[in-house]
Amino acid sequence: MTKDNQYEAHYKLNISSPSKFIQLLIKEFKFIQAAGGIVEEDGQYLYIKRFDRWDLPKGKLEKGETIRNAAIREVEEECGVRNLRIIKELPCSYHIYLFQNQPALKETFWFLMQSTEKITNLLPQTEEGITDVQFADKDFLLQPDTRTYSSLKQLFM
Repeated sequence: MTKDNQYEAHYKLNISSPSKFIQLLIKEFKFIQAAGGIVEEDGQYLYIKRFDRWDLPKGKLEKGETIRNAAIREVEEECGVRNLRIIKELPCSYHIYLFQNQPALKETFWFLMQSTEKITNLLPQTEEGITDVQFADKDFLLQPDTRTYSSLKQLFM
């Protein structure tokens, strides 16, 4: 069987639900779980600029860490904000990329968050490649000239 035929066989599998499809992908790729947040304040949302693209703050779970704690920790570290609380859980996003020269599937858990105090003095985590942190309206990532990732746009639609 050629390599092309192997992939064709995978795509012809009878997948009866999205969760079964995700389980199949987890077996085929390095699986990474991450968590992050959409921080809202006064009708504006917090965005980060990393590697010349606008993004949302997120990061990988540490060993033994809960998803909710990871989401709050990552947003606080990447943006310099404090005293965040989760308002509600949002849909997960999935994307495939190269991680250490291997194809990886990343599952990101998202939460809507707010701070218990007014947010001032945003501070990008430069050691993570973040060069800017700012608030903008909900449609910021949906603008055609905003360089971002398509999986993030779905969170705002």
